[in-house]
Amino acid sequence: MIRVTGINRIRCEGSEDMSEVQPGVKSERRHDLDALRAFAMLLGIALHAAIPYAPGFPWAIQDSQTSEVFTLLFMIIHGFRMPLFFLISGYFTMMMWRQRGLGALVRQRALRILLPCLLGLVTILPLSHWLGRLAAGPAAGAAANAAGPAGGKSGEVQTASVAGA
Repeated sequence: MIRVTGINRIRCEGSEDMSEVQPGVKSERRHDLDALRAFAMLLGIALHAAIPYAPGFPWAIQDSQTSEVFTLLFMIIHGFRMPLFFLISGYFTMMMWRQRGLGALVRQRALRILLPCLLGLVTILPLSHWLGRLAAGPAAGAAANAAGPAGGKSGEVQTASVAGA
């Protein structure tokens, strides 16, 4: 059984301390994991480039020529890419916890993840929504407002208008 015995310690019953913080101790850089993460990021380019050509995806831009091959490509890449990111992130998060402690880990993650997320919520998300409505035009905006959230058609109206359908 695993027990948290303090902010910086985890103990398993019948074993010695697993993760005592060791400040100043640097671990070796894992170049293999860096390369794996970079490869997964490059696959993200192929994944997002395939979406406009895959039929049925609710994407702002849809090409008139679609193929199920792109849907298959998307599913294959997405099926292992995101779990791989979570696995690598968990590995590095545990390494950081062991080296710096829980408080430093939470501060670092708040600065690198929470702050950009909150900034995006108040800047990029409203801008994206506004641009989608602008691109859809006044007639599509009126139809989307008439359907309302319960109608669930606003995204479809915007996508069809942007795609030129």
